[in-house]
Amino acid sequence: MINSRLKELIARKERRDRRRWTYRDIEGATGLTTRTISEYATNKITRYDKSTLTRLIDFFGCEVGDLLVYEQSEADEQRHAADPGDNQRDYSDMIAPQ
Repeated sequence: MINSRLKELIARKERRDRRRWTYRDIEGATGLTTRTISEYATNKITRYDKSTLTRLIDFFGCEVGDLLVYEQSEADEQRHAADPGDNQRDYSDMIAPQ
């Protein structure tokens, strides 16, 4: 599953800037709604909008991988443990002949 690290980025920015950043402050700086910011902070986002990601990345001065991280769920781990070859794909048909 994909998880947001927005709370961590806010805390890091607060330490760096030596000031508190509220959702309203971030709204003013990015143009994003406090609802959107809250949904990212609480991992309630189900669709990742390119414009929203760009605004957050610009505001925090980070990379996508700093904001979003893929973490395997317990169900994924159990499935991969049962069949470790399950996630290996054969891409040979996608390679153009030389």
